[in-house]
Amino acid sequence: MRYLLYYPMIHVQNEDYIRECSREYGIALGDEVIKEIARKVHNMWEEFRNDLKKIPRFDRLYLESTYENKVSKPITRSIGMDGCLKEILSSGAKIEVTEDKIFEEHKKNVYSMSEETFAKFQLEREQGVYRRINNTLKSDERGLLLFGAFHQPQFQSIFRDVKGMEFEVYDNSDEINNILRYIDDKKCFR
Repeated sequence: MRYLLYYPMIHVQNEDYIRECSREYGIALGDEVIKEIARKVHNMWEEFRNDLKKIPRFDRLYLESTYENKVSKPITRSIGMDGCLKEILSSGAKIEVTEDKIFEEHKKNVYSMSEETFAKFQLEREQGVYRRINNTLKSDERGLLLFGAFHQPQFQSIFRDVKGMEFEVYDNSDEINNILRYIDDKKCFR
């Protein structure tokens, strides 16, 4: 039986990344708000890292496309995520990038897509991730999928009925909701 654990993550690489994203959304954030967002995301990753020590090792690590460059370079820039990746990789997991061309071809246009086009694009991405995992996760292997939290409902629907695969979602919903409430309270981006 194959096993896949999905960790819903928030895309925050560092404080500069938070500033850049907020500018794309036309929002000015103060340094203290940016630091607090970074701290909350870091704590979420640290909690997951501690939980990883109690979980049997993974054979495959499936990363969202935006982290493809980290596969061939030392991991040094991400808030909290680096420690998790290093720990998983040191246990012998093989990195599998989930998206090759789909995301790369369209990512520059994401902010200008209509809602309908964006929804189709996301569905295509999620189905592509499913195909990649289904084709590479072998019998009796354990996989870990690190992908954005907003994909959780779709992934639960896609993976729920796959024969021969146990699918589990890591429950970090309280931490994610806490971060989103903070962002909403500060009139930040989401």
